[in-house]
Amino acid sequence: MSSVSEELDRATLSSAPTELRPDVDDEDGLRWSPRVDLASGLVLGGHYRIEACIGVGGMATVFRARHIELDQQVAIKVLGEELARKPALVKRFLREARAAGAVRHENIVEITDFGYVRDDLPYYVMEYLEGESLAARLSREGRLTWPQARHITRQICAALEATHEGGVVHRDMKPDNVLLVERGGDRSFVKVLDFGIAKVLDDDGPQGLTRTGVIMGTAAYMSPEQAKGQAIDARTDLYAVGVMLYEMLAGRLPFDGDGVMEVLTRHITEPVPSLRRASPGISAAVERVVLRALHKERVQRYASAQQLALALDELGEDGRGTGGRGRLALGVAAAALVAAVALGIWIGSAPPPPETPVVEPEPEPEPEPEPEPEPEPEPREPESSPAKAIDPPARGRKSRSASRASLPPPPDPERSSGSGSSGSSVPSLDDPEGGASTTGSVNAEVTPAADEPLSETGGSGG
Repeated sequence: MSSVSEELDRATLSSAPTELRPDVDDEDGLRWSPRVDLASGLVLGGHYRIEACIGVGGMATVFRARHIELDQQVAIKVLGEELARKPALVKRFLREARAAGAVRHENIVEITDFGYVRDDLPYYVMEYLEGESLAARLSREGRLTWPQARHITRQICAALEATHEGGVVHRDMKPDNVLLVERGGDRSFVKVLDFGIAKVLDDDGPQGLTRTGVIMGTAAYMSPEQAKGQAIDARTDLYAVGVMLYEMLAGRLPFDGDGVMEVLTRHITEPVPSLRRASPGISAAVERVVLRALHKERVQRYASAQQLALALDELGEDGRGTGGRGRLALGVAAAALVAAVALGIWIGSAPPPPETPVVEPEPEPEPEPEPEPEPEPEPREPESSPAKAIDPPARGRKSRSASRASLPPPPDPERSSGSGSSGSSVPSLDDPEGGASTTGSVNAEVTPAADEPLSETGGSGG
């Protein structure tokens, strides 16, 4: 069973920042005392009247005060007196306070003023907030659900994104520096506090305020490069966020120990304990996000706070990785709907196209009636030619039988030369009476009796 002193030591490891130098032989290095005593009613800077002490943090003591002219409550953070003996730390405290005050974001406490209690004891003024720290909530509830932890972590990422874009690394992210206030019905609205040991990324001045070889931060939340005293960047803060997310879900820290050096060594050398074993309800997708944030090599971590926030969004409320796909489908559907509405509006507002005249086809001309065929003329024998047989009538007309007359046989010389018959002649076919021959065309059609052959007609002269 742990002693009271051991429990206090563990609590200190989780909340108090530490400075370790290579030339310090103490096991736990140099501990900073943040305690400052200011009497109630003391006026600072001619504007702020101290009312009461409301908390002691890792580096400073916080007082509630009132702006005399504006009659407005404010919070004043005063650097610990032991720290104030280090000129370099005093200078950093004020410079980093200015840098943090230049970052305006709803999830970052607003810094409005700074000054000195006396010549060697600096303070800065910030908005007064009522709420509880994330550390206090974890102490009360033990662990948080995934939706609760995701909601808080997402806001921390938003605050750090703004801080990093301003060129500042917080360097002491931990539950004590995350205040949960009520705003708009949200009891877990995040305010990131305490930029007292923040690092300005372009700080390489002669005072060596952020030089390598100096370890600064809170041991339980330090990244491996921070524990080694190496150069740090924005990914150092993301490692601390990974530790906090692990702690919110598992109800305990990933790396703990009996002293600062033990904890730092475990951050550097040991793998991250299984989150799903510590909290069986956590999905594999959530564990992958936490493990990436806690990677030993910073190049393998999320490159920015925004990238970590997007990973949290992708996990969704259920932590199964469906949030991003659901939002994508919804976004695509919404975009399609907007496009359809816009197209409908455009079509409705566009002038109607000119009417195309309808060209009716011209009626086809009626075919002219074919002329009736003229009747073929009946063949007529020439007057000077002997009678010929009549051709049959043309096809299509009523057939008529024509008499076929035989030409007279040639005269018989014996008969023509016989006695008693002088002056007689051969009767002509045209003369039935046997009279003299008359030359002419055949006008009369003789119809012979059926099966009766046509015969010659003859006559005597007397």
